[in-house]
Amino acid sequence: MDEDFFKDLQGILEKKIGRYIKKEEKITDLGLDSVEFIEFIVQLENYFEIEFPVEKMDLTLIGNLDELAILVEELYYRKRLKDNDRDKNKTI
Repeated sequence: MDEDFFKDLQGILEKKIGRYIKKEEKITDLGLDSVEFIEFIVQLENYFEIEFPVEKMDLTLIGNLDELAILVEELYYRKRLKDNDRDKNKTI
């Protein structure tokens, strides 16, 4: 995993909850209610220009911050590949 993804994600979440968060800390232990969690997901979508699949928007499925960073990185690179493929098809 790219450490920049983790640090950016960590910064966004720390700002939201107002304290330092460790990689191993479970997202469910951070005290976010469902509305705060969705707001956080929307912040991630806007910041990284990604879209979370609906099935991934389950607080209990995310795991810890490190696992979330891996998911965000995967969604980011998938989106970039999709955008590149679309751009290539436009020029053909």
